[in-house]
Amino acid sequence: MRNTEIKGELQMKRVTIKEVAKAAGVSITTVSHTLSGGGAISQQTREHVMEVVERMHYVADFKGQNLKAKSTKVIGLFVKSLRGSYYGDLAQAIYEEGSNAGYGLNVFIASQSDKIMVDIMNGRIDGAIVLNDGITGKEEELLREHEIPVVFLDRESADYHMSSVIFDSFEDGRLAGEYLLNLGYKRFAHIYGEKNNYDSIERLRGFRYALEQAGVTIPEEYILQGDFDKETARCSVEAFIEESKYPMPEAVFASNDLSAFGCIEGLQAKGYRVPEDVSVIGCDDIELCEWYIPKLTTIHNSFSEQGRKAMQMLLTMIEGNGKGEIVKLSGRIVIRESCKAVFSVSQPE
Repeated sequence: MRNTEIKGELQMKRVTIKEVAKAAGVSITTVSHTLSGGGAISQQTREHVMEVVERMHYVADFKGQNLKAKSTKVIGLFVKSLRGSYYGDLAQAIYEEGSNAGYGLNVFIASQSDKIMVDIMNGRIDGAIVLNDGITGKEEELLREHEIPVVFLDRESADYHMSSVIFDSFEDGRLAGEYLLNLGYKRFAHIYGEKNNYDSIERLRGFRYALEQAGVTIPEEYILQGDFDKETARCSVEAFIEESKYPMPEAVFASNDLSAFGCIEGLQAKGYRVPEDVSVIGCDDIELCEWYIPKLTTIHNSFSEQGRKAMQMLLTMIEGNGKGEIVKLSGRIVIRESCKAVFSVSQPE
């Protein structure tokens, strides 16, 4: 069902909790406990009730309740994982910025859209910062309908109560491409990030754009899976080399620093030197980059700046001092040791 149809259906007739209970064949109390996460309810019953809630597009009328209730002074951060330095820096910056304004922070780790929506809309937080692909277009429409203040970190979306604070990942990819081209390289590979991830898509798109402007293309065989993960990237690189069907790339752009580390380790495991045989550039500039051997050339993105800006924009919307917008944060190249220029043939004296 399209988003406009969902919205129209909600406007015509809001589904009640009684109707959900009847459709699910359970009591209203069971539905209520399922939505709140409380009560002694079996996992099978919870899943059944949530399936009915999803199918009927039921959302409790928290908006009307919140008009009478006091602010919770709590913000929710919704992610699928906390692994890696990115999430720690991001959450700390969000917490500190919110704390300065008198707000607390709750972190929710979940991947199921129904669970995320319940936590966002149960009236226990004043707004949400979302880095989670469990929220799709349908859920976005419901958030708009209920005027829930939300800031996304993983997509471009803006409305009166909705903003985005994202890295300019297209520009990150373009910068990486131009830098490697200027070093004299002509054959490239890319370590891709997570499937359907905004930064993965945009970094590859920007990288391809820079190369195409110079008349260079990357065959699909040179796009290797990395999943933003070191071990996955390493395995992909080793498999590429073991198959030996294609010439080795001269330079590799990895979608993040962890996959760049995996790329380097995969190359080294197969006898290749970095940067003497293959140059590698990463993206994000995590702390380990300057301690890694070789020190990693990368695109610097400020995780803390993203967190601070996201909280500032969310508080602006919560307090009614401005509407949502899309903000893109620019990166910059940090040159270290993992890339080297192609030496040109010396000219006669």
